[in-house]
Amino acid sequence: MKRTTAHKGIDSFFVPCTTSGSQSALDAKWKKIEEEVAYECIARWWYDVDIPFNATNFAYYQPMINVIASCGAGFKDPNFHNIREALL
Repeated sequence: MKRTTAHKGIDSFFVPCTTSGSQSALDAKWKKIEEEVAYECIARWWYDVDIPFNATNFAYYQPMINVIASCGAGFKDPNFHNIREALL
């Protein structure tokens, strides 16, 4: 039985997953949630170690955030020894 364009059956009710932009709204929502979680984690650390808020205006703050973000999810932070001696 040949299908016509007037009657496609149940398939006409569903948008194919391969449609361009079919996941864009969901991706945008997840990105916003991830950013909110990141902001909360940064703020919690900031408050805990009592760093002055104007430190966000320093020249190396945004470049540091950019480099960390570019490293991806598996980035391991420098440990106490690295910060105290090797990187100083």
